[in-house]
Amino acid sequence: MRALVLGGMFAAGVAYAGPKPASPRAAIEAILRANIAGLPKFERDAQKLGIEPSTIAYLTTGTRATVDDNGTFSDNFYGDWQATIEHKPATPTIVIDASGELAWFQAPYTIAADSQNPDGKRDVLSWVARLGGIAVRKDGVWHLAVAAYSYTISDRELFATEPRGDWDKVATVEPELHGDAALAKAFAGWFASGFAAHAGPAAQLVASGSSPGEFRTGAGALPLVKSWDGLGLYPLAIEATQVAGGKAAIVRADVQIPVKKTGHAARLELFAVVVRDGGDWRWVSLQYGKRDY
Repeated sequence: MRALVLGGMFAAGVAYAGPKPASPRAAIEAILRANIAGLPKFERDAQKLGIEPSTIAYLTTGTRATVDDNGTFSDNFYGDWQATIEHKPATPTIVIDASGELAWFQAPYTIAADSQNPDGKRDVLSWVARLGGIAVRKDGVWHLAVAAYSYTISDRELFATEPRGDWDKVATVEPELHGDAALAKAFAGWFASGFAAHAGPAAQLVASGSSPGEFRTGAGALPLVKSWDGLGLYPLAIEATQVAGGKAAIVRADVQIPVKKTGHAARLELFAVVVRDGGDWRWVSLQYGKRDY
């Protein structure tokens, strides 16, 4: 007769496996929710946000963020803005590949801010943001390999009847390529050939546009992406970085979208997760957002 520990006591012949481990999806979602909720609270420990020194983190400005010498990451957000800020996460979309060691995700959340203007008037603001990226499992524990933050913008705000100061002339120059030059060059070509032709398996796709309501998953992502392929989107700069031992990569692109009948173009930020498919790359997540710089 065996004697096994059960709840701190010995029980004869009873097998006890302990607490049921969290599923991969639940483990990743817990990290994402902790990250989103912790940022406006200025959580001082970056690891509690799932951010490690090795994490590639892009701010809404398109620039890379780092963990400072004190292990702080959240100071990259909101700075000294005197406001009460809350992040309200929605259910994230998480896709785990067949190996069980690699995942990509998009996690929408609402930002609610209550502040006071210099004239003393109260300002209550609300807008939708997204956290996208890549998670990898190492030694049985999930980590954020990439965390990319973006703000949404309504079509009304993105397009105006007259050129604005942040509009450009429609570009004709070759895009600047950074990081993995071969991947960045291949990715640049997708703007001409169409992203729909370079999609991964339909069931694994996540696509979100710059407006809050543009969010599709699975096979539903392809019609949305096909509609984007007809907008004349053009890359001005592309940065590609491989992660997970070359199994995946994050691509950041500064993108123009022509404004009809003006000769001008507005700017968007694109974060794309691409994965290996033999000798090629396929996108599995596209995340457009406001150019916040």
